Amino acid sequence: MRVTPVPRRLAAAAAAAAVTLTGLITLAPTANAAVDAPGLELLTSDIDPAQPRADVLRVAVVSDFGACGYGIPAKCADQNAVADMIHSWNPDFILTGGDNNQQQATEEQVRLSAEPYMADIEAGKFFPIFGNHDFGNTCDAVGAQYSMQYFKVPLSYRAVLGNGLLEWVNPNGACQTSNGTRMPAIYDDYLATVQNSQASWVLTGVHQPPYSSGVSGNNINRRWAIQPQVDLLISGHDHHTEHIITPDGDNLVLTGNGGDGTTRLFTPTTGSQWRDNRHLGAMRLTITPETLRAEFVALGGETQYEFTLGHDDAGDTIVLDQSEVDPGEGTDPNPAVPAKREVSFDIAAGTSDGLTAVQYPDGPWTQAEVDGRRAIQLQTNPMGGANQLYLQVDDAAMSGGPFGMAAEVTYRSPVAGSFNLQYENAAIGEAYSPATPVAIAGSQVGTWQTATIPLPAAAFNNRQNGGSDLRLTAAANLPLAISAITIRSTAPAGVTARMVAGQEPDGLAPVEYSSGPFTWGVADGRQVLQTQPNPESTTSGNLYMAVDDRYLSGGPQRAWLVLTYLPQSAGRFQVQYENAAVGTTYYNATAVEVTADQVGTWQTTTVDLPDAAFNNRQNGAADFRLRLPQNYPMAIAEMRLTTIDPANTPDPPTEEGPPTIPGSVLNPVSWSAGRAGGLDPIAYESGPFTLESDDTGGYLQVQRNTINSGNNLYLTADDAMLYGGPHEVWFTVEYRSPVEGRFELQYEDAVTGAAYLSTDPVTVTAGEVGVWKSATWHLPAAQFQNRQNGGADMRLRGADNLPLQIRSMRISPTDPAITPPQPTGPMTIRDTGVTARVPAKGNAVAQVVLTLQCSTDKPWCRERVTVTYEGETIDTKQVTIEADASRQLTLNFRGAAREALRAGADITLDVQIGDATSRVTVTPSAG
Repeated sequence: MRVTPVPRRLAAAAAAAAVTLTGLITLAPTANAAVDAPGLELLTSDIDPAQPRADVLRVAVVSDFGACGYGIPAKCADQNAVADMIHSWNPDFILTGGDNNQQQATEEQVRLSAEPYMADIEAGKFFPIFGNHDFGNTCDAVGAQYSMQYFKVPLSYRAVLGNGLLEWVNPNGACQTSNGTRMPAIYDDYLATVQNSQASWVLTGVHQPPYSSGVSGNNINRRWAIQPQVDLLISGHDHHTEHIITPDGDNLVLTGNGGDGTTRLFTPTTGSQWRDNRHLGAMRLTITPETLRAEFVALGGETQYEFTLGHDDAGDTIVLDQSEVDPGEGTDPNPAVPAKREVSFDIAAGTSDGLTAVQYPDGPWTQAEVDGRRAIQLQTNPMGGANQLYLQVDDAAMSGGPFGMAAEVTYRSPVAGSFNLQYENAAIGEAYSPATPVAIAGSQVGTWQTATIPLPAAAFNNRQNGGSDLRLTAAANLPLAISAITIRSTAPAGVTARMVAGQEPDGLAPVEYSSGPFTWGVADGRQVLQTQPNPESTTSGNLYMAVDDRYLSGGPQRAWLVLTYLPQSAGRFQVQYENAAVGTTYYNATAVEVTADQVGTWQTTTVDLPDAAFNNRQNGAADFRLRLPQNYPMAIAEMRLTTIDPANTPDPPTEEGPPTIPGSVLNPVSWSAGRAGGLDPIAYESGPFTLESDDTGGYLQVQRNTINSGNNLYLTADDAMLYGGPHEVWFTVEYRSPVEGRFELQYEDAVTGAAYLSTDPVTVTAGEVGVWKSATWHLPAAQFQNRQNGGADMRLRGADNLPLQIRSMRISPTDPAITPPQPTGPMTIRDTGVTARVPAKGNAVAQVVLTLQCSTDKPWCRERVTVTYEGETIDTKQVTIEADASRQLTLNFRGAAREALRAGADITLDVQIGDATSRVTVTPSAG
């Protein structure tokens, strides 16, 4: 958990007397509030240091409750029941997580929704935030005018309660979003608010949850609101309750069960502690200077789950106590490949195959004749915002994920504009993840066009409105016509499951069973699975194998088993499998004869499995077994089960290599302690890690894998910077180990199709223990499609649970061992080795002076000079130098470059002068 600066909050001592709440709240005018205007208005009196803080505050939290706005008595009864329960607690204040109105925020709808809490609003006890429905599904202040009028709060604000026992912060998260490179307009003021708060407890409300196991999933464009100074972040939007502890140790809650029904739960998100979608209710907070107790209370009064927060000596928020944690396992199907390779509809042709356009209130459409072609014509969204078309995929064709997919859309627009697809992205857990937009140029107006849109890590779990899987969004109410859409897999045809000794199973794994023992070992320099004698029989041994149901399930279908093995003696073996045509579970495939001249040399053989079925019917729920007469010993390096006929497999790739994945992107990415440049470690159960530091600086500590053997560090590249492939790249890692050992990189390879192809290992010798070293691997055909565990692209794997430490990593499209061409033009660098002046501590900059010189028969040299460090631009400017003269260029360093120099390390700068690049080594000196 992150350490918080000491000034983060005052250590509030318990006061002898409670603060009187009467007269504490003074609401400000809200009529002319603007959505984009930054700043958090203080609605209450600020902390009065001459008065004591409250001993205790009792606070209710409710979200997504505005069902009375429907004007339907049964729905209003649910909202009233929750409101009555809350009032029975006699809370000092009521906070909300948004969607205080569940409709379109008309005056009548807002008035009816606010009515059960009107006495609290008038008393100054009710502090809501606004959700998408409170804006009428817009982000226009006019859309929220009645919400502001009846709930008597502006769009963003802060409230100090109990004379500083609690500060409630509302940064208008429903309409303030980040895009990965840009923070929202309100961010600086929000950050200053929470960093400078002197309250004992700081709570923030953001309607769309940054993490959720519900319908909307993880809304990563709201994660800017998660800050170490915030003790608890409160959300709604998804109509369920949940407690989440993020990988950084932040506490989030969802309280979306406040009166307008509940919505589906999906596979638990990262850090989910508990969740429920079966009960309506609210959350009750009991706050003292020392603790914050949160209780999820269902209608009827039962506390379903509770937890208590406190602060450690550093002021960091910690969980002191909680009910029994239920991380959950998720039950939705999650196949590795879709059952069908593509689904489509063609309105013009009158055909539909597994893909359906569905009507929804904010996505109306009609069928019409458009330019001589039958098509879907998008209608104006009556709920505001973009025109939309919801799409539903047949679950029998595609369900679960993630899959590498692409969409082909045939469209026509009478005006210029743009549209995109929003889909469930399993890599980031977002239900409405935007794909690459399609721009419609003026030259394309009025003509039928076809666009292909990559959908990396796509999942199909019906998480969007109306049970849809994805939606087309046309900005600015673009009157788009759609004649056909096809969604297809970008994975190679057929299914292949692999077991490679020493690697993570890729859909195929041995099954431990009493009559089929085995061990792992090494034979002829390769890791192998070694069969062992059957203790229950001297006449026949077995090796049981199971295929992951996500890869192959049911049947019949034609399959082949390809084995790579080292014969230790002459003999024979055969595969026994379930044959659906014959109806037997242990059907004998053609036996494999091993001759004396094959002993001691690696062999690869293919076994045909016609009419195969995969229903886990053999011993130990296996799908097939190797039958080994007389306990014939086998050392197996690799086993591949495939539905692609090996005899018809295309020849090895030509010089052009495997086909390029649609939407591929290739840029350098990197990670170092304190700075991520498109490459991030991700937490996974078999790959835990922590961030540590010592006198050499910060580093990532790989922790022991408690799931299976071998420590792992899973890595993912930002899809916007590095995606698809195949790409020729170089992976460089700066590492240290406290013990001897070896480690390797495992990555997705386009040539073999393996998701976990191993590089040559790096060995840490006795003389290298405790010393920072670097290693570089060349990956000639790497792919980045999030195929590894947790949506990772690759992983570092330490043998024998090597406790590896990582200081930096970089993936580059150029070989770092090759020096770039030196500038040969008139402007050059005088020295390729310079010294930096480095401050010992604090925020002062490190400085480097480069000397550029000009040699020309012209009056001057003029070039664009760009200096970068690990892909980050330090400075770029147009430089002019008179002939036969020189000029000094002063560079100021902060961030990762300064910290590396401060730690005593040399750094390398890339200096681009015109079209050529030089490398300059910078050595630190005390400043």
